[in-house]
Amino acid sequence: MTNKLMIMGLIPFLLTACNIDNTQLQSKDIEDRYEQKGRVYIPLTATSSSGVTYRLVLPEVVLTGADEEYHLHLQGEELDVSLREGEWMMMVSEEWGLERLVDGEFVAVTAEMTSNNPQSFNIYGGETTAATISFQVTEEEVPTQVQFQHGDLDIQIEIDDGNPTDESNATFNCDGGEAPNELSHLSNQEDVLAFANFTSAHTIFIDGDNISNVTLNCLEEVQSLVISNTTNLDSVALPSSIFVGSLVLQNNAQLQSITLPHVRSMQYLEVERNPNLLQLSAPMTEEISMQLDLHDNHNLTSVSFPSLTVTGSLSITEHPSLEHLSLEKLRDSYSVTISHNDLFENLDLSALTTVTAQFYIDGNDNLQNITLDSLNSVNKDLIMASGLSFFDNQRLQEVHLPSLTTVNGHFAIDGNTELQTLSAPSIENIGTPQESCQQGCMRGWLAISNNASLTDLSFPSLTMIGRALSLAHNPSLEHLDGFSALQVVRGNLSISNNESIHNITGLFSLNSVGSWAHPIGPDAGNFVIIDNPQLPLEEVEHLAYTIIGDDDIGGDIIIR
Repeated sequence: MTNKLMIMGLIPFLLTACNIDNTQLQSKDIEDRYEQKGRVYIPLTATSSSGVTYRLVLPEVVLTGADEEYHLHLQGEELDVSLREGEWMMMVSEEWGLERLVDGEFVAVTAEMTSNNPQSFNIYGGETTAATISFQVTEEEVPTQVQFQHGDLDIQIEIDDGNPTDESNATFNCDGGEAPNELSHLSNQEDVLAFANFTSAHTIFIDGDNISNVTLNCLEEVQSLVISNTTNLDSVALPSSIFVGSLVLQNNAQLQSITLPHVRSMQYLEVERNPNLLQLSAPMTEEISMQLDLHDNHNLTSVSFPSLTVTGSLSITEHPSLEHLSLEKLRDSYSVTISHNDLFENLDLSALTTVTAQFYIDGNDNLQNITLDSLNSVNKDLIMASGLSFFDNQRLQEVHLPSLTTVNGHFAIDGNTELQTLSAPSIENIGTPQESCQQGCMRGWLAISNNASLTDLSFPSLTMIGRALSLAHNPSLEHLDGFSALQVVRGNLSISNNESIHNITGLFSLNSVGSWAHPIGPDAGNFVIIDNPQLPLEEVEHLAYTIIGDDDIGGDIIIR
């Protein structure tokens, strides 16, 4: 029998899903030693060359170095740990297990560990370390070899679950070079197997009822790959690909997993209407230059882009089963839309700095926490764009934007039932700050409405709003002290139907409403404060006629 091994690649682990007990054995000179670090990744899932997905169950792994020890208690599906440079020993607990994905569920298989346990390895800062944990599946007629590797920056998984009598398990020599045709159409499993030796291709179309898996072992780069309208395809793997120009997967009825372990650069990725897709992993992808579009994959639970730093338009929408979304290194994006993904609770966008156009978080019913510590600008240089929005995220409790300085277009917070705190301490202007607004300038507005639990608004540096300020139907909001620096609203000022507001002294720095806007645009520059039952009307009148003065209000004054 000829063993066939397929390299599948790493899957990084969310640190929150791993409970680490780090016992320091020596603390002296610790800061100097931390200057050089490497990483060990242990991937716990992979798709084999025959299209079968395995999951490794590791209740505990112990990593012992010269002066420290890590006890890793795994509760998720992946592991990613930063280790200091030096010699290490790894011990896998005896309670490990191996599971095979069958009909959408992982089923335990009988297996033996064949590699040394414990085993030693070295970590070098900035270099690659490789070690192998090997298992033998023993319950099949033909034993299956499963190997899980780990290393610095590049982990590999090797799986052999082949049947030597099955032509689909032929050894691939990767000697085909470039595919001879500019357009290759693969419509059955035999076509896929015949194509597997090519290392590069221009355009590949794959469709049809007679394909169970697409594993192009040798393909290193492809300009365009479209896989659509298949009925039996359950897995797609490109284990050797480094560059994929455009990848489109649409309407594949049984597709369960997509594995892109070494793809570093893409231009376009579209994954739509694959109802049984469970996971999408591209652990090494750093850039998707034009568009990342994931839409309406009903059973999708995990999306992992842990190395992605730059995207064009990013859209992840309509995934009722999505539990895990990994975008923690994303730094720059043309636009961001994350909408109607019902189950994930935490969204880490802590590295995101710049959004050129729209930033839109909408209808994610279970989202509780979003981290946006570095976001600096939204729609900074565009004239026409939507701006920044948080709509109908029912469980979102806080929006904190500590680094935000620029928003053009709208800044809208609407229908977030459990939202309590909204803060943007660094922003000074929303919209165009100049005193005169010529044709084509961006006149942004701030709208905060229908947030039932909102009590704390904090915009302590905000001095100018380029178009309008609207605060409506926020029944728990008691005051507007968070707007103490606001001086100019160039369009309408509207505060209405906020049941608990009892003072607006926080607006007493205002000196102009609408006077600069007239006659530009649809706003008349009205001053409208109505139907806030706890708010004394004399305080509102004092703001309008004394603090601002009716000469500096460009439109009507409506108070009740």
